[in-house]
Amino acid sequence: MGRRSNGEGTIYHRADGRWEAALVVDGLRQRFYGKTRGAVVARLRVALQAPDSGLPAARQSETVGQFLTAWIPTVRSQIRAGSWRRYEEYVSPHLAPELGAVQLSKLGPDHVQRLQDSLLAKGLSPTSVHQAHSVLHRALADAMRWGRLSRNVAELVRPPRMSPSHMTTLGPEDVLTFLDAARGHRLEALFVVAVSTGMRLG
Repeated sequence: MGRRSNGEGTIYHRADGRWEAALVVDGLRQRFYGKTRGAVVARLRVALQAPDSGLPAARQSETVGQFLTAWIPTVRSQIRAGSWRRYEEYVSPHLAPELGAVQLSKLGPDHVQRLQDSLLAKGLSPTSVHQAHSVLHRALADAMRWGRLSRNVAELVRPPRMSPSHMTTLGPEDVLTFLDAARGHRLEALFVVAVSTGMRLG
């Protein structure tokens, strides 16, 4: 076949039965795979439209750290402010440093497993590591939609089981001790209502 020009995509039916789409961007060829022609057409269309959507152009040398840094602002308008802050708290200090040097196209399940093991070794709770895995999973899902990846390797790694939360309640004597200690406090009335009705913070 002749040499493809920049931004021109092609689609092939491979000998193994899968479909493959190829796209040349800035002299670099990107490839997308799928079980059906429609699947690769959709990924190719997203990749072709990426420069017009304001998303950073995909490159073969793009690292996970570079992608996550570019990705995190794009989800800010899609989720609640509190959820976005939690996303950022996992991306900046944990996901980006641990996976930052790995090329996005070469990210594998082993990298994700080592990430989880490292975070647990650093003292993060299983629940926090589980949530970090969820953030990475969403980021890689978007990478697939944008034509950066052909699969989400986070789906191939099981996150640790979340730590069970234990609720501690006050007994009658504990309540009396608490109210006695709170006597005269500016929030004494609130404390009395809370322990009398079982009202929760929400």
